[in-house]
Amino acid sequence: MTELDRANSIITEFLNLARKKANDTTLQQLNDSVEALFPLIQAEALLTDKYVSLELEECPELYLDEKEIHQLILNLALNGLMVPF
Repeated sequence: MTELDRANSIITEFLNLARKKANDTTLQQLNDSVEALFPLIQAEALLTDKYVSLELEECPELYLDEKEIHQLILNLALNGLMVPF
């Protein structure tokens, strides 16, 4: 229950930030952002003796804020690496 409350808090904070800032989005491929960050995620995984694989599927182009989506992907990946086996 604590983790759900924490996740809800993070999502609420993210949505509040999104409402307050100017929209700086461009049409781009989400997979390109994931691929660009994958070496960094792999390096972090190795530091914790974990292995990460990447399996991407086709994804339509989306309107994304590159900085925001990179931060979101990194946060999700690093949080996932913190979970014990």
